[in-house]
Amino acid sequence: MAKTQCFPPKIVAKRTAEFLGRVKLINMKKITPPSMSKLLVILSLALLSKAFALESDLFEARTYKISSTVTMSYRLFKPKNYIASQKYPMVVCLHGIGERGSDNRIQVDREDLAHPWIDDSVQTRVPHFVMIPQCPANLYWWSSTSGTGPISVPTQGVVNLIDSLKREFSLDTTRLYITGLSMGGMGTWDLLRLKPNIFAAAVPASGLSDPTTASTIVKTPFWAHHGSTDGTVNVSGDRNMMLAIEALPKKVIRFVSVAPFTAPTLTSFSDSIKKNGNPLTLVAKNPSGISWDSVSRAVTGGSDFLYSEATNGDHRTGWMIAWHNPLLAKWLFSKTKVAGTTVSITPKLSASRDVRKTSLIFGNALPEGISGGWTLMGRSFDPRVGSRAATPILLVRPVR
Repeated sequence: MAKTQCFPPKIVAKRTAEFLGRVKLINMKKITPPSMSKLLVILSLALLSKAFALESDLFEARTYKISSTVTMSYRLFKPKNYIASQKYPMVVCLHGIGERGSDNRIQVDREDLAHPWIDDSVQTRVPHFVMIPQCPANLYWWSSTSGTGPISVPTQGVVNLIDSLKREFSLDTTRLYITGLSMGGMGTWDLLRLKPNIFAAAVPASGLSDPTTASTIVKTPFWAHHGSTDGTVNVSGDRNMMLAIEALPKKVIRFVSVAPFTAPTLTSFSDSIKKNGNPLTLVAKNPSGISWDSVSRAVTGGSDFLYSEATNGDHRTGWMIAWHNPLLAKWLFSKTKVAGTTVSITPKLSASRDVRKTSLIFGNALPEGISGGWTLMGRSFDPRVGSRAATPILLVRPVR
């Protein structure tokens, strides 16, 4: 049975206010004392149902047939005030082995898997879809426990389901993202290895992959997370992948902190944040090596490959430091993939006097007086050097 959860107090208060606002049409002067009692009971029950609602209740329950004999359950979160004429990103979340089945709830309600993406503050900044499939019992997201082999049946089903949702909703196909924990972390690495052109960025937690596939993995930015004393999926898998990425050579931002709990429960992280209000006390406790400020600068600077490890952290710690990472959403949504190449995009500023216009043009069409720009690979472009007149470039100019 799925564990009953409460929303954070701030969310409950906000939604309580919204609910009370909807009863403003009631003329309180005309309500008799007995009616008032009934009204108070109704209001109390309504508010209690909200306070004890499951996160899965915020999602639409759906199913998808992935083969002639296998049907996969999934939950879909739709952005508020969805407008079909606009394009929306989508985050796909793969759960762990303990949430397999067909109840279509436990994969959302356990392990804080939906938390980073349905939070009101994140949805307000970047309205997006969230899709959380449930792997059928006795099947796996991974291709193998060594990170090799062909794509599994349910993971191929996820790919097909994404294609189906593209036809049903207005999705931004350049901003599809994949996350996963444990078995789902392995499935996430598998998708980067086997389907490198789909996702703009990934967040694998407590997983592993074959480091000999690094040259393909590196086509998709990732922020991996792991606990150093993980007794279920050994941390050496992620460590070896980081070494392989660095040997390409690509820079990996490595952040090491101390695990806040030796054996966290399902609610250790969320309960502590409710009490103290600062997730950094959990995900950035006593860092060694680089500081959290350095990580923040790396995220702002567009770093593509990051790895967070919690010293003395167990299996669950690996994904809890990911889902409660306050920089995770900012980093993920800064990535977009066009024609198989991921680039970083700068978030829009709400107010600025320095308004600029970005154009995609070819080198041989540069306006008079403009000597160059930037290629889609992030390299500077000068048409006077070499013969690259047909190179597509990004041109950023002030709007007069």
